[in-house]
Amino acid sequence: MASLGTDPLLPTHSSITNNSQRPSAHTQRYDRQLRLWASSGQSSLERSRILVVGASALSAQILKNLVLPGIGSFVLLDDAIVNDADLGVNFFLQPGESEGKYAAEEMCRLLAEMNSSVTCSAKLQNPAALLQTNPGFFFGFTLVISVNQSRSFDLSLSEALWALQPPSPQVPLLRVRSAGMLAEMQLSLKELGIIETHPDSVVDLRITRPFPELLDLAQQFDLNTADTMEHSHIPFPIILIKKLVEWQSTHDGNLPNSEDRDAFLKLINASRLAGNPDSENFDEAVSALGKHLWRPLASNGVGGGGVPDEVQAMFKDPACDNLTSSSTNFWILVRALREFVAASPTQSLPLSGSVPDMKATSQGYIKLQNVYRTRALQDLAQFKQFVGETCKSASVKGKIADDEIEAFVKHAGYLKLIRGRSKKQRTEEPNQEAAMLGFMDPVNPCTFQHHISFAAVDPFVEQHGRYPGVSHVSSSTSSGTSAAAPASSTSSTSEAANQAADSHRAAKRQKSETPTGETDINSIDVKMRDAAAASSSVDTSGDEEELLALAKKIATDKFSIAEDGDGWEKIEQSVQELVRSGDASLPPTTALLGGVVAQEAIKLITKQYIPADNTVIYDGIQQAIGVFRL
Repeated sequence: MASLGTDPLLPTHSSITNNSQRPSAHTQRYDRQLRLWASSGQSSLERSRILVVGASALSAQILKNLVLPGIGSFVLLDDAIVNDADLGVNFFLQPGESEGKYAAEEMCRLLAEMNSSVTCSAKLQNPAALLQTNPGFFFGFTLVISVNQSRSFDLSLSEALWALQPPSPQVPLLRVRSAGMLAEMQLSLKELGIIETHPDSVVDLRITRPFPELLDLAQQFDLNTADTMEHSHIPFPIILIKKLVEWQSTHDGNLPNSEDRDAFLKLINASRLAGNPDSENFDEAVSALGKHLWRPLASNGVGGGGVPDEVQAMFKDPACDNLTSSSTNFWILVRALREFVAASPTQSLPLSGSVPDMKATSQGYIKLQNVYRTRALQDLAQFKQFVGETCKSASVKGKIADDEIEAFVKHAGYLKLIRGRSKKQRTEEPNQEAAMLGFMDPVNPCTFQHHISFAAVDPFVEQHGRYPGVSHVSSSTSSGTSAAAPASSTSSTSEAANQAADSHRAAKRQKSETPTGETDINSIDVKMRDAAAASSSVDTSGDEEELLALAKKIATDKFSIAEDGDGWEKIEQSVQELVRSGDASLPPTTALLGGVVAQEAIKLITKQYIPADNTVIYDGIQQAIGVFRL
């Protein structure tokens, strides 16, 4: 089991100091995010080691949003040199000091000022060359984020990480790229079992599957009492349980179904005390019918102790059947859960023990709470026995931390398993249904056309050594040449190529510094193209036509999009925008995408919440984001 022995949580410094009785400085510093992912998530974050490939404005924004919440360390891999134009789009470069220095080193220096507890380091090598000579370097990280790198590099990196086998931990890869107002993020992840998915509520009152102690407690309350104080403080779970028992007594032991909703509601209201205006507890009982009665009855008990279909599928998974010493904690816990459910008289999940607020006397609420809590502790103890037996049968050494087991039991009905696809799989055998649904969405703005356009950019760059609409070798999609090196053979001389690069970067800077609404974006684009064209002999006028041909080939061959569909017009518009943007780096796009990528990275690091699977497309023109499983 890969994570046994290291899973127990590290000290989080979140304890209360004895002298001041105040939270520690660590807890106060991270107070907001501790409310989101708790000390367990923060510990995972502080142990993480992140690799970011490519020193750019976008990678700076991503790292900013990872450094602030306190990742353990990061390495920024790039050998690019800072010039004057870079300062206009990257706010983590310092005018007057950063010019002529390595961008990775300068960014690390300034990012380190945001959180002194994060270890920042730069590796000044060409990413493609390093991958070829030392692929093992990339395996020692919690997560790898590749920013605006070439398709060939990302494909090679994805395949290398995908090939990792236990006991080596898997390393997820996030591929991120942006151009103008458009951006895309893709996740390559072999498998991720998520325990803390953070559902809206984990309350399980077992109304339809009451255990004996709960039934005994219900008998202590009298719905027919004339005491208004006593009657108005009967907890709503007790009302529902007693009414279900009453219903079953007159219906041959059967529970109500969907056709009996009105009749059961009348049965509840019949016990309201006439003349008593204080019947909030009965109002709560009526409000709870949907979640705690009708939903479990309609879904084989799901939400009320029953096993959801997704968890049932995990029980039948080969990874659950064939445990080994290299199995992850997630699969060992799922196997133990399967044994627990099989041993349960009602085939139920372990009780979480959570009880919501409700109208009741303090004494009555405490009694109810103690009944649920006692049963939850009994279930937890029994589940731990199954965990121990499962570890023993699988020859697993070590022990799973109690905190992890308790979190698993609490979220047993809300587990999530993601089995992703590699970049090679997404490229060679993409999900055509995702494309069809993306173009047919009647509610949300369509963004899938941008994935096709970005996919067309890859072969264009490989053929021409430059981004469409740009008259020099693109520094952000380098296929192996240092960004500080002279531009490619598409220019007549290295001096002309460098002049074109400076002109292009200057245009990108001018575009980013122009206040929104003051200058028409098309006029800025014309200036950008004119500046580049003045220093280069490369003709970009045919780029749009060539890129459109590549995009249409991908749309037809990979996604079977009909030529007479509405998708063609959207693809044409997307191609026009990519060529018009000319690989521009716009601060609004990089800032937003930096937050999105960091958010997904934190989900992967903490193994909490549900990450996007597996492609996220941002359209800044429509202000829309689409998520597709390709």
